[in-house]
Amino acid sequence: MVGRSVLGWRQGENGHGAFGLMLMAAVGVLVLWFAFQAWTDYRHELAFAEKDLHDRLTLVRSHHQHAFHLIDVTLQALVAEVEQARRFGTPRAPLEEHENLRRLSGSAEVIGFLALIDRRGRVRVSSTHYPLDPTVWVEDRPYFQALAQEDRLFVGEPMQARGGIDQWFLGMARRINDPDGSFAGVALASASPLYFQGFYGSGTGVDELSTLLISPGGQVVAAAVPGLAPGQSLIGHPLAEAARHLELPLDSLRRQPGPETGGLIERRSGALVAVSELDNVPLRLVMVQPLRTVIRAWSERLLLNLLLLAMAVTLLGAVWVALRRVEAERDRFFDVSPEMVCVTGFDHRLRRVNPAWEAVLGYPSAELVGRDFNELLHPRDIDPTADAVARLAQGEVVRDLRNRLIARDGHQVWLSWSAVAHGGRVYAVSRDISAQVQASRALEASEARLRGIFDNVIDAILMLDEEGKVLAANRTVEQIFGYTAKQLTGQNIALISADWEATHLESFVGHFLAAETEILTAPPVVVAARRRDGSRFPLELGLSEVCEEEGERVLIAVCRDITERQRLEQMKDEVVATISHELRTPITAIHGALGLLAGGRAGELSDKAAGLVRLAHDNCHRLVELVNDILDIHRLEAGGMPFTLAPVDLAQVAAQAVAEMATYDSQSQVELVLDGDEPGLMVRGDQRRLGQVLSNLLSNAIKFSPPGGRVEVRLRPAGDWVEVAVIDQGPGIPAELRPRLFERFTQGSPPGTGGRRGSGLGLSIVKALLDRHRGHVQVDSEPGQGATFRVYLPRLDGPEDTLPRPPEEETAP
Repeated sequence: MVGRSVLGWRQGENGHGAFGLMLMAAVGVLVLWFAFQAWTDYRHELAFAEKDLHDRLTLVRSHHQHAFHLIDVTLQALVAEVEQARRFGTPRAPLEEHENLRRLSGSAEVIGFLALIDRRGRVRVSSTHYPLDPTVWVEDRPYFQALAQEDRLFVGEPMQARGGIDQWFLGMARRINDPDGSFAGVALASASPLYFQGFYGSGTGVDELSTLLISPGGQVVAAAVPGLAPGQSLIGHPLAEAARHLELPLDSLRRQPGPETGGLIERRSGALVAVSELDNVPLRLVMVQPLRTVIRAWSERLLLNLLLLAMAVTLLGAVWVALRRVEAERDRFFDVSPEMVCVTGFDHRLRRVNPAWEAVLGYPSAELVGRDFNELLHPRDIDPTADAVARLAQGEVVRDLRNRLIARDGHQVWLSWSAVAHGGRVYAVSRDISAQVQASRALEASEARLRGIFDNVIDAILMLDEEGKVLAANRTVEQIFGYTAKQLTGQNIALISADWEATHLESFVGHFLAAETEILTAPPVVVAARRRDGSRFPLELGLSEVCEEEGERVLIAVCRDITERQRLEQMKDEVVATISHELRTPITAIHGALGLLAGGRAGELSDKAAGLVRLAHDNCHRLVELVNDILDIHRLEAGGMPFTLAPVDLAQVAAQAVAEMATYDSQSQVELVLDGDEPGLMVRGDQRRLGQVLSNLLSNAIKFSPPGGRVEVRLRPAGDWVEVAVIDQGPGIPAELRPRLFERFTQGSPPGTGGRRGSGLGLSIVKALLDRHRGHVQVDSEPGQGATFRVYLPRLDGPEDTLPRPPEEETAP
């Protein structure tokens, strides 16, 4: 209305000529004004484009530095876990390590995969494949060769993965050290180029904007370049090829950025080129914006302003819509981010938050905007957060600031922040690490519990290396040996053995390590040990292998002071021997007298008296056998039983034992059968003791056989051995009894005896006698299907120095 009033006043006062002159003047002024505005707009457009490119470069640079820092932190955590496991001898099993790598690689989208490589260059385990088949070797990779020489963060060139992983990756690696600092392997992480290209497409995408990430060797790590053919990629190609595609001179992409944080921005060959080095990693970020896209909007506005002055308002509206579109794109990126993103002032008040805040903390955005950030912080985290804001005000970039926010329902949420200050505002991104913190605390608690158990068991526990040196010890060693765990660490285990036992102890450890078979636990041995004060005592020592990694085996030695146990066993043996000797003479006399009465030497007895005498005679005979068994066990353990070794025909011994048992046990109604009386089954042994072995087995078989049953004795050659099998048709041996079947006083109840048992010494005597003959006994039994005892004795013409195991034992699972 004002414009029309002025024009109308001019037209009415001066006529059309004046109005024309004024219009021409106005047009001239408008032309000059539009020309001035066009020139100013052109310069402004370039300045805006440079600033926009600078902001994008800063955003992408910050994102990349956070991503590579996250990879490095993950590598450091993984290296720390592996080195700690090696230090304490508690490595994870391969499947568990694979799951751990999968969990770590899944915690960050930027990580393509994780792998652990041993010192020989073999990929031991990875997060992508389990098991690795075939084996992957990377000893020729630059990162492996470099880290084998020095400990640092290695960032290499883009390369294609091996072992069935069909993709490009940028390798980042850190060295794994042994406890002594020597090279033990490499922890490798891949930075996925597709992750960065996806970020370029979603976060920095503008018309014809090209973004390149360049490696130290001048190769393209990741690229988002418009105009590439479908399926075409510049990843792994030299920088010169990227320069040809962008129609830029190669030196424009090789320019070194200035000292300013944002990098170098210049106009080169019709384009804006921005170059920036990343902190802590030798990578370069390059962004290229063609000038034609920068001035395109300016050219359109100029044409519209010159030809369609009447549509100025429409043009302004179009510009406004275009601006709103740009803002909408920015808002979309802000709103869809899965991380918590916010904008605050240095007064700690929230200016803007994205929807992820509500998802994590439960507060609607309307309740957060304008609120003091300190109101959400845990009281203990207010001061550290204020210090971080002060550093931001000084121009620093804050990374991995950890604090706790109080959610709307009152629970605490652990967050990791990265923030940068710009234009009086703080732009911050955080991620929820509550699960990671809880897992870390649970791991620490678990380690503390295990250490408490380790230190408080009643036995002394030592961890040994292959040379017998102590790697670690629990606190019980001080109670048993008088040495503290710190004093024993690094010493040879021979330090705690008596002088005359040191060689024996080292031989025992060496035999365990040199075993060709996979021995996981060695039977305990008793050695003479020595305390720090020089006193000697009996020690029971057991060895177990807990892990074998990188060719180094770790042993666990469990030590127990058995002084009191040996004293009690000695007292028991003395009591048993005394009782047996004192009982044997009167029982033998009583047995003989009852035999005479039963034989009628004292005159004819009534039927009732004769039955009582026979019952007493039988029970006295069992008592004589029990005393004899006790004495035999005592003599065997004391080494006092004489053995007369000579060539023995085992078939003759078996036939004699069957005949004697048939005569002695004629009332048992059990049939005895001998199968295999071929000559030539000769062994070297004591004929009387071998007969005792077979008599004990036959007596046992008859006792457990039902009336009318059958006991069979089979002889056959078995390679360098002679096998004697005693087979019965009894009830079989319960599964819970088999592991201790050949121990002393192990008893079962024969069928039809009302629970009456034998002495429980017969089978232990069998085993002891066979051990003296370098023999072996095995038992096969299923409940309800009888039992088969197999005795193996080395043939007389067999090898003298070394004896193989029996065939059944060799084929046993």
